[in-house]
Amino acid sequence: MVNASIIEYLKKYKDQYDISTLRSYLIQRGYNPSDVEQAIRVVTRQKRSFSIKYVLVMLVALLILSSAYFFWPSQKLELFLELSPEKTTIQKAENFVFSVSLGTNQEKEVEAKFDYVLFDDKNNKLLEEFNYVRLKKFKKMNFPLDTKNLVPGSYSLKFFFSFESKEISDSFNFEVKQGSSQKNSTVPEISCPYSCNDNNPYTKDECVNNKCVNTPENNPANTSVSTPPKTQTTTKDACGNGVCDANESTLSCSQDCAPEKVITSEDLSQKALQLAKSNPEEAANTCLQLTVGYDECLKKLNEQTNNADFCNAVINSKIKDDCYSDHAMRINDFNVCSLIVNSLKQRACLNLKKLG
Repeated sequence: MVNASIIEYLKKYKDQYDISTLRSYLIQRGYNPSDVEQAIRVVTRQKRSFSIKYVLVMLVALLILSSAYFFWPSQKLELFLELSPEKTTIQKAENFVFSVSLGTNQEKEVEAKFDYVLFDDKNNKLLEEFNYVRLKKFKKMNFPLDTKNLVPGSYSLKFFFSFESKEISDSFNFEVKQGSSQKNSTVPEISCPYSCNDNNPYTKDECVNNKCVNTPENNPANTSVSTPPKTQTTTKDACGNGVCDANESTLSCSQDCAPEKVITSEDLSQKALQLAKSNPEEAANTCLQLTVGYDECLKKLNEQTNNADFCNAVINSKIKDDCYSDHAMRINDFNVCSLIVNSLKQRACLNLKKLG
């Protein structure tokens, strides 16, 4: 039987002295060498058993942690892709642009790959392009598509967006039609200038079919008058009196006879920008005085002020949708998403709200 007192002694001092020292000391004190060896085996066996259990527990813990790291990611990767073609029907050789909205739920900037393929109605591959893009959260890009070699018919474009091991795709269809044989079919009409005023009080000035028309009227002499009437004066030299007299002209007295200055569209646009923050209502009215480009003017006011009311004043539905979409992305104001008419653009706007 193992001597209990020797075991207790060894347990008490084994961490302070090595076993050989304790063995020699006990034998010198008169303990039976056989009892000492037996007690040493008992004590060292218990220590070895404890060490093995400790190692096993640590290995199991490390295995669990490594499994959690590799098989339990902290955030599931999500990608977003939305295609928006400028139009779905074009004339042969007409310029064609489509917009792409890309997004991820990653907080840091990432480099992702994209490529797009053009197919004809028989699923033949006509064009393939690929590239890389750096983005943080979201990015919108425009792509011009070369259509000069496309014959009239139906086509489809498929776009792929990939990052790490995940890939998503989207597509749209469009049709190419035979263009008009008339050379001037695509030439835009020239609109009237801001003012058709010919500085003649005896003509009716108006814009008819994009041309200025000055119709004679209210002429006491019942004749067409091409220049403003000259006011008679008894003063021999009256230049500077604010009246263009009969003996004066633009060359002889420009301060009295200068023609009325015409306000240009650029002047109106600049005036609208100056009023945008202090008087939004007046700024919008100023844009609407333009004969062309009034919607683009309102959209620019929104970009300068982040005031969504300017988008609401836009008349063209496509420009209005773009105005709301850009506004939402620029300042994360997704309340305007519901105001977008185009279903694809509205869905893209709402998806961005989820990613945000």
